[in-house]
Parts: sequence; structure tokens; C-alpha cells
Amino acid sequence: MPEEVLENYEYNITYEVLDGQGHFEDMEGNPLEAGKGWNVPTNLAAPLMYMGSETGSHRVKVVGTDNFGLSAEIEVMYDLSDVPVIWEASSELSELELAKPVDLSLLFETDDAAEDIGYEAIYGLDTGSGSLEASEENGYAPNGEYGPIDPGTYPLVFTPSEVGPQQLVFTLRDSNGQEIEAGLDFNVVEFIDVISISHIVKCDTIKMKLGDEIPPAFTFDPPNATDQGVTVVSSDPDVVFIDENNVCIAVGLGTAEVTVTSVSNPEASDTVTVVVIEADRIPVTGITVSQEDPGATGTERQLLAAVLPEDATDPSVTWSSSDDTIASIDENGLLTGLFGGYGHDNGHLGLGPGYQGSRTDRDYGRFAVVREQYRDFRPEGPDRDRNDRSGHTYRFDYRSGGHAPERGTYHVDGIGRGNYCTRTFTGT
Repeated sequence: MPEEVLENYEYNITYEVLDGQGHFEDMEGNPLEAGKGWNVPTNLAAPLMYMGSETGSHRVKVVGTDNFGLSAEIEVMYDLSDVPVIWEASSELSELELAKPVDLSLLFETDDAAEDIGYEAIYGLDTGSGSLEASEENGYAPNGEYGPIDPGTYPLVFTPSEVGPQQLVFTLRDSNGQEIEAGLDFNVVEFIDVISISHIVKCDTIKMKLGDEIPPAFTFDPPNATDQGVTVVSSDPDVVFIDENNVCIAVGLGTAEVTVTSVSNPEASDTVTVVVIEADRIPVTGITVSQEDPGATGTERQLLAAVLPEDATDPSVTWSSSDDTIASIDENGLLTGLFGGYGHDNGHLGLGPGYQGSRTDRDYGRFAVVREQYRDFRPEGPDRDRNDRSGHTYRFDYRSGGHAPERGTYHVDGIGRGNYCTRTFTGT
């Protein structure tokens, strides 16, 4: 309203108590006489307090009039009791499906000054039929007879068993014999239609990062609609893919519209626009390779790759060998040794030039051969005593697996005398 109008604007109210006995007071406790005009401040806000002088229902008419001759009236209802408590029954629903349980709540609070007063409660149906139970194990639920009750909030479950109007009445009685009631009214039907449906996301456009998934989340009006089946469709499955569980998966960059439609009422639907953007990628900074069983023997080893950091966006790895003639590895990290490389074994080396014998390998690391035939075993350099081969280098030909004879240079680290000793080999 323009300020120049407010400067000359006057507004006053009068009231009349139609049912009951009482009066209004301002917040300072000053009584306002019924039927007499009371000037309201120019901000048009004036808190008042109704003071009833008897219990029961009160109906008050309030009329407001300005100096331009305009007026308006409202009626206000009050229910007053001598019982100094809060006693309320509530439910989010007004229409119920036959035989389908619905949650209720019963609230009971007392005035601190009434600590020496006892209370008991009873429950009944004025119309209809059904059962009332506590929704929690060992919880409280009033029944058809008065029973003691303590202050608190009591979650209840009501299951209607009859179609039509249902009126639940909860009565609280104090030790002085005074009573107060709280009631709930329902309409029970066999089928509750879907009026509308909407995505739980309260906006027209949402952003998803590549690879994100959003589970199905929709709200129905009414929330207890009988058939809450839906179909979910993407305008571009290459951007947003909808799986068999109606999960939205961001599979490609771009924009798509996702529409949810009620199965029971195709007129009830909602559409949201989804924009798929690049994900925040965490790069791989390192890979550690280890052997699954460090004590394994034989020609095969299962290798494991640990990617760092652990939350890298793409932790997948590929395996490859620089020389498949020496060692091959499959896509799962299974390493198979073929020939060559570095390693060590425990073997019987023989006793002199021209010796031909055989051995079985123990552990080659990167190089594993099951059995070898040694031929033409001879020392290099000046001849040495056949019983003292430690620290000298020998050269010989051998045949391994199905391979052709190969030549290698080996170094004896132990003392021979025809016994087992340790050697290391380098190359082929």
C-alpha cells in the first residue's frame, strides 16, 4: 500500500462471541470489550489472546473495518478444557485403502503443575470398524477400556476393515474425572487412484557426472495410492540409460529427458532434464606388482597389480610381456615362463669335462625348466682340480624341454665333488 495512503489509513476490529463465554486481551493483559471497535496499528498486525471462561466449544466472529468503508469478517473456533494437557491424534492421510495399515500418532503432554494428577485413556470407533495396534514392539496402544497412560508420543497403526467413513476417538481422563477427546476422521475405499506423480528432485534440470547412477525416487499424490507402479523412459539412452530397476545411469555426454509415468494413471507423469558432464577423474600414480603365492614353484605364477591411489577413477590394468618367447602373460596376470632370463637353481653340476648328466630345477624366478640334459661340460680357462670347482666359470651345452640345444655361461658358487651345489646363470 502506498505510504501516502497509509498516513491517513485507519483500521479497527470488533468481535462477538457467538458460542461459549470469554473475551480477547492484548499481549499486555488489557481486556478488549466485545462489540467495541479497537484501533489496529498501521502495520496491520496485532496479536490478541482469547481468554475463555468456560470449557467446551467457542465460536467467535471478528470484523475488520477501514475508514474507506471496506470491511471483512472471519470466524474463529476454540475448544477449551479444564484438563491442563495437550492431547492430540494425527495422521498424514484422510483417505485409506481397505485392509491396508496406516500410521497414526498420539501425543500426550502435561503441565508441570499437574504432576500429582493421574491419567488414563480409552479408544473407540464412533463409525466404521478396524484394529488399532502399537507400531513398535512393546509399545502402548489404548483399547476399549480405560487404562493408565504416561505423557509421551505414541506411534500407532490402524487397519480399517470396512469401507466408508471411519471416526476414531481417543479419550483422556484425569484422576479428577475430567475428560478430553481427540478424534480422527477417515474415508475408507477399496482403491486409491494416483492423482499425480513427480520426481523427488525439486528442479527441472539436474546434472549427472559420467558414470553416476540415480536410483528411482518418486512421490505420489496421494502418498498411499494403491498402485504405485511406474514406467521410466529416457529420450536418449546413449546419454542416460534406464536399467530394469529404473535406475538412471549416465553413460554418455549430452542431454536427455527422463519421464516417469504412473502405470495405473497414464495422465499422471513428470519429466526432468538430465545433463551429463565429464566426471572428476583421479589419475593413477603408481602400480605395484606382486606374486599371489610367493612360495609357488613351477612354470606358472599368478601376478597381482595394486593400483595407487586406491580411489583412482579407472583402476583397470593390462598385462603384457616384452618377449613372449621367454615369458607369456594372459589378461588376468597369469605368467608362464618359457625360456631364458635370470634366476638360480639347485643342481648337480657333474665332475669334469665331457660329463653328461641330468637335473631337476627347483626355482628359476623368471625362468623355469623342468628337466635338462647336460653335455660337454668343460671348464673355461686353465684346468682346475676336478674336486675344486668353486669360484670358477664353466661353459656347456644343454637341451631343455622341447627346445634345441642352447649355450650358456654359468658360475659355480659352491664346492663340487659331485654333490649338489648352487649356481647362477646369465643369458643363453
